[in-house]
Order: sequence, then C-alpha cells, then structure tokens
Amino acid sequence: MLTPFLLIASYLISWIFAIRNAWNAKARHRRAWGVSAVLLSIGLLLLGAFRVIGSSVDEQGVLHEAFPLLALGSLICLVGLGMTLLLGLWNLLRRIASHWSR
Repeated sequence: MLTPFLLIASYLISWIFAIRNAWNAKARHRRAWGVSAVLLSIGLLLLGAFRVIGSSVDEQGVLHEAFPLLALGSLICLVGLGMTLLLGLWNLLRRIASHWSR
C-alpha cells in the first residue's frame, strides 16, 4: 500500500513532468499535457485545502471535516496522473518505434 508521502510525491513528479511538456514547443500533444497539468494542479490544491482546513469533533461527538475536498482532490489527481502516464508511455513507444524504423 502506498503511503501518503509516496502518493503526493508521485503526483508532484507527474505534475512537473506535465508542466515541462506543456510548455515545450517541440512536445507533441501539448494541449493534452496542459490538461493533465491543470488537473494535477487542481487536485493538489484540493488536497492542500483539505489539510489546511483540518477536522474537528464537537461536543456531541460529531466529526466535522471537508471530506468532499479529499475525495475530489484524490479523484482529480488520479485522472491527471493517469493522463500523464498514458501520454508518457505513448511518447516512449513512439520514440522506440522511430528508433527501430531507421
């Protein structure tokens, strides 16, 4: 099972990779890289907002937390991570195919 640190680290690494390819003039599918970077940015902001807001328990024992931020942030980050992985795999396979076609 992934620890939260490794999960956030993988989101950040894929976010950096997506940002780099979204601003690279030679990169293919720049718009898709940009969408991936935006999704990861929004997801990381939602996860950060969940951590900043925190949670509390009132006198009656009811837990108050911003759970939708956690669920939406995780879902959006997973979609962005999946897009980044698919685009990276697509580019890698394209490079391998062009190398072997020479």
